[in-house]
Amino acid sequence: MLLLALFPWFGWDAWWPRPAPIQDDRIFSQCFHGLLAGRIQGRGDWESTLRTLRDALEMSPDNVPLRDHLVSLCMERGLLDEAERILRQGLDLAPESDQLTLALAHCFYQ
Repeated sequence: MLLLALFPWFGWDAWWPRPAPIQDDRIFSQCFHGLLAGRIQGRGDWESTLRTLRDALEMSPDNVPLRDHLVSLCMERGLLDEAERILRQGLDLAPESDQLTLALAHCFYQ
């Protein structure tokens, strides 16, 4: 009961913070492309999935997890030359990325 009495004094935001508004439309677009690609991938339409992920990567070239996901799908489909090209572009943008370096080594191993 005491909690209810103090609740208006502290205000609603003190107990239940509001979500932050979307600052960048690219983030929303990446999430949408990721969901769309996941649904298309579930149906087995690999070319549409890869095209959607390539488009998302063009919008956000510094997104390392997205680049890594696209590379893993390319390697899964046997597109090793494309995976190597995507990884080299990513390493040009983020040379300190261990995730991309390991993915490139895995690409060369295959």
